Amino acid sequence: MRIDATHRGWAVASLVILAVCTLAYVAADSSAPGPPQGDSWLGLALGALGTAFIAFAALLGARRRALLLRLGPMSAWLRGHLWLGLLSLPVILLHGAFQFGGTLTTVLMCLLIAIVVSGVYGAILQHAMPRLITTAVPQETTYEQIERRLAEMRVQALAVVAEHCPPDTPEIAQFKQELSETLRLTGEEQPEFRKGPAVKVAADADEAAKAAAAEQTAAIEKGLAALLRFYGGQVAPFLRNCRSRRPALASAVRASIAFDAVRTDIHPGMEPALRTLEELCGEARQKARQIRLHRVLHGWLLLHIPLTTALLVLTAVHMVMALYY
Repeated sequence: MRIDATHRGWAVASLVILAVCTLAYVAADSSAPGPPQGDSWLGLALGALGTAFIAFAALLGARRRALLLRLGPMSAWLRGHLWLGLLSLPVILLHGAFQFGGTLTTVLMCLLIAIVVSGVYGAILQHAMPRLITTAVPQETTYEQIERRLAEMRVQALAVVAEHCPPDTPEIAQFKQELSETLRLTGEEQPEFRKGPAVKVAADADEAAKAAAAEQTAAIEKGLAALLRFYGGQVAPFLRNCRSRRPALASAVRASIAFDAVRTDIHPGMEPALRTLEELCGEARQKARQIRLHRVLHGWLLLHIPLTTALLVLTAVHMVMALYY
C-alpha cells in the first residue's frame, strides 16, 4: 500500500478528531482540580472511541476473508486501518490522562505502543519496498511463481549441459534422474542427448588429419569434463538452493570469477552453454533476493498480528474489570 494523495482525506479526518479530543481534554482539565481520569465521562468517551478505532483496525483481517461481500473497497479499509490504528494511541493516552496505571493497563499500553510502532514500520516498508524490489530485481516474478520458475531454470541448465554429453558418460544417469524429478514440476519434455563429442574424420585421411582430429576430440573431452565438474559441483547445487548465501555462485563477484576460471578450461564450442549457465545463475540470485525482500516486506506481521490479538483479549478483560469494579 503506497501512501499517496488518496490518504489525504483520512489524514485530515484523523487530525480533526485528534484536535477535538485534545481540546475537550484541555477544557475538562482547566475546569477541574485535576486532569480527567479514565472513569470520568470524558475519560470513558475517549476510551470507547479509542477502543472503537482499535476494533475497526482489527477488522481488516475479517474484511480480507469476506472479499465477496460488499463492505467497501479493500483500499479504503487499508487506509482506515492505518490512520485509525495510528489515531488510537493518542486517544487512549488521553483516556488514561497520560498515565499507564496498574499492571493490566500498563501491559495494554505497552502492547498498543508496540503495535503502532510495528504498524508504522510496516507501512513504511510497503510504501518503499515495491520500488526497491523493482530496482533490485529486474527479472521480477510473481512471488507465487518463483518456485516454478526456479524448477524451469534447473531444467534449462540440465538441458544445456546435456547437449554436450554422450549418453555413456557416468554422470548422465544422475542427470536423467534429476531431470525426471524436476520435469515432474514443470511439465517439460526430456532434453535430447548427443551421441558424443568425438570429431569425425574420413577413413582415408592421412595421419596428420587423424592426429589433429584426435587432439581436437581430446580437447573437447577435457572441456566436457570441466563443464560437468563445474555443473555438478557448483551450478546444480546452487540452483537447487539459491536462497543460501554460502555458495560461491550466490555472490555476483565470486560467480564471475568462478565462471571465468572454467571458461579457460572448456572447448570454445561450449562457450554458449557456459554463458547460459551464467545467465541462469544470475537470474537465480535475483529470485533469491526477491524472496528475501518479500520476507522483509511481510515479516513484521509475525509480530504485529499476535500483539494485536493479545491487545484485543486484554482490552476485553480491562473493560469487564472496569465495569465490574
